[in-house]
Amino acid sequence: MRGYHDRDFGSRLAWDRPLLRDYENRVLDRRGSTRGVDFWNPRPGPIHRALLQSEARVVVLNAYRSSFCLSAWLAARRLGAGIVLRLEASDEAHGVRARLPALKRALLRLLYGNRSHFAVTGTAARRHYAGCGIPARRLHFSPYCVDTDYLEEERRRWLPRRTALRRRLGVGKGDTVLLFCGKLSPKKNPLLILSSLRSMDRASRDKIHLVTMGSGELSGVMDRGGRQLLGRRYH
Repeated sequence: MRGYHDRDFGSRLAWDRPLLRDYENRVLDRRGSTRGVDFWNPRPGPIHRALLQSEARVVVLNAYRSSFCLSAWLAARRLGAGIVLRLEASDEAHGVRARLPALKRALLRLLYGNRSHFAVTGTAARRHYAGCGIPARRLHFSPYCVDTDYLEEERRRWLPRRTALRRRLGVGKGDTVLLFCGKLSPKKNPLLILSSLRSMDRASRDKIHLVTMGSGELSGVMDRGGRQLLGRRYH
């Protein structure tokens, strides 16, 4: 809840909902920085000691590219606990299938081990694990979930105002509104939207509005390109 500085957004973020309210939880280290997450932050020592002192039978990890996660993985191995990995695993980048280097694939197979199970978030993750030789019996579908009650409440709140909001933005009755909501960073590749708009014929493009919500290092490039292409139809 206290937040941290997100490097990709270029601003400070904090959760606005009490994510831990209904879960038993324990803060391991209050000395950690809130500047953001990197390889050394959160620190690896507290999680390693906490797991070794526990009677954990299963450890769930959401990543492996930090000292914190690797320390938890090593502690689970020492405990003989089962490991469930729920990663955003993919061999694809910016929509193009990538070949995983042989050395990295070998290291991942070692990391994944022969006893780990995997919570698979989607098709790309399933394809990745299969490419690493993980048998189907160790793959378990685990899609992302959302707070549907909250979203339904917001839908009821805003739907009656839809026409007025579109009119305020100058959106015509037959116009299409595109929305990009996220980090304006190279990893998210928002400039792909501008490239796609440039490839359209002028008549079709004149019926499109683009709304961007977010910030990041590409904010200036996105704003300039959007205004150049769409003028007042870029928001």
